[in-house]
Amino acid sequence: MASPILSAEACSLYDLRNVSGGYLRRQVLNVPPKTTYLSSIRRLVCTAVHGNFAEGVPSTSMTLSATDLHAQQAWEFWRKIGSPKYHVAPMVDQSELAFRQLCLRYGATAAYTPMLHSRLFLEDPKYRAEHFTTCPGDRPLFVQFCANNPSTLLQAAELVQDHCDAVDINLGCPQRIARKGKYGAFLMEQMELIESLVTALAQGLRVPVTCKIRVFPELERTLAYAHMLERAGCSVLAVHGRTREQKQAKAVRADWNIIKAVREAVSIPVLANGNIRHLQDVHDCIAYTGVQGVMSAESLLEDPALFWHQRLQPGGVWTHQLLRTCWHVHDIVLFLFPERSQCACRPCGCRAVLTQRLRESGC
Repeated sequence: MASPILSAEACSLYDLRNVSGGYLRRQVLNVPPKTTYLSSIRRLVCTAVHGNFAEGVPSTSMTLSATDLHAQQAWEFWRKIGSPKYHVAPMVDQSELAFRQLCLRYGATAAYTPMLHSRLFLEDPKYRAEHFTTCPGDRPLFVQFCANNPSTLLQAAELVQDHCDAVDINLGCPQRIARKGKYGAFLMEQMELIESLVTALAQGLRVPVTCKIRVFPELERTLAYAHMLERAGCSVLAVHGRTREQKQAKAVRADWNIIKAVREAVSIPVLANGNIRHLQDVHDCIAYTGVQGVMSAESLLEDPALFWHQRLQPGGVWTHQLLRTCWHVHDIVLFLFPERSQCACRPCGCRAVLTQRLRESGC
């Protein structure tokens, strides 16, 4: 696979956290290059149980279960990437490199790629080159795949594991294309298949596997789902607080109660998705649910600086730096498309609006 990494000079962007999977594997797990993430956990289990991995000598020291050790490694990974709270959600044709970098510049602390089709990614070099690009400042980075075949998913994920911090499985897409392709939320009736997908990555990759899910209408089924994913090897679980049938975010409020229940039920880091409109929603969600972070999709498209700590709540004035950035984006758009009378970037609007806001803010 040709390297998807752009040079820092070409990107003119920011090296925020250049923590590669290889660095994580060597420094956090302290294992040889060809050792997988899950096999290192097994090594720790044997050491804890027998005292010596090679000889199997019994030990009277504390014995940890495989589940406890997996949770411990999940938290080590989480802390190693900086315990990011503010995540750019995976969005098809939206959360690409340029948009991720914009969001990272204005408050986001981690980002997901758009959903990548595992079979196409594996078989088509052109698809890979077009849909996956990164750079040194594009970290922490979660690369998301959709899949329904464990072998295909693993082979596709192996192509990106050296260019990201974790590989994510899309188990939450509710759209018609996911139904047709038999992936995303339309695998929710096939728990054995989902488990095999997670296990394949946990056993075969050098970086952790994460999952993004939607909930069942029944709390008990959702909790059983979360427990299964954790046992299979999921290290970070993102929970969208809506069911598969609740496709319209503006029509149905996400259920933070069920996200809270999942967070209390599992031992790995949990992210919340849903009802994040502005920065105060982020703080409210974390306080109410106890999750380690939140992710936003549509709201970030409207306001890429949603996570920026310098932003005021809705109705407040815009800051000098953000206004200047919007102005530059506006000029770039007009330079490329002089026939356009208004900026194509929301929410900044046209030059007249920008000018007025600059004056109001005292810039």
